[in-house]
Amino acid sequence: MIHRTPPRPGVCIPVVLLRVIDGDTVVVASQLTGREFAVRFEGVNVAELSEERGKIIAGWVEEYLVRHRNSLLLHFDWPKDRDGNGTIDVDEMLAAWVSFNRATPELWVNGSEFAEVLICHGYGTRRKRQ
Repeated sequence: MIHRTPPRPGVCIPVVLLRVIDGDTVVVASQLTGREFAVRFEGVNVAELSEERGKIIAGWVEEYLVRHRNSLLLHFDWPKDRDGNGTIDVDEMLAAWVSFNRATPELWVNGSEFAEVLICHGYGTRRKRQ
C-alpha cells in the first residue's frame, strides 16, 4: 500500500515529463517557467539500464508518469534562513536546489512520493537519503 503523506514544508511546482533517463532519473520542466530539471529519485535504488530489469523498470516509469501526467509535482524543501535575518538569498536557494546539474527535490505523483511508488511496486529498494 502506498501511503499518501503530504510533502514537508517547502515549495511544490507543477511539472511535465520530458523524458526518462533510467529507472531513477527523469527530466521534467516547470509548467510555470519552462525550466528543465534532471531529477534523481532520492531514497531508492533501481537496476541499471545495462541490466534487462533496468530497461523494464525505465519503461514502467515512463508509462506510469505519462498516465499520471496531470498530477506531477516537484517538491523542494524550504531553504534555511542562513543569516538569521529572516531573508533567503534566491541565488543561494537555487544553488542548494540544483547540484551537478541535477535537481535534488522529490517528485510527487498523484499525492505520493514517487520513490515510494517504485518501492511499493517492487521496482526499487530503499536506500539511505543523502
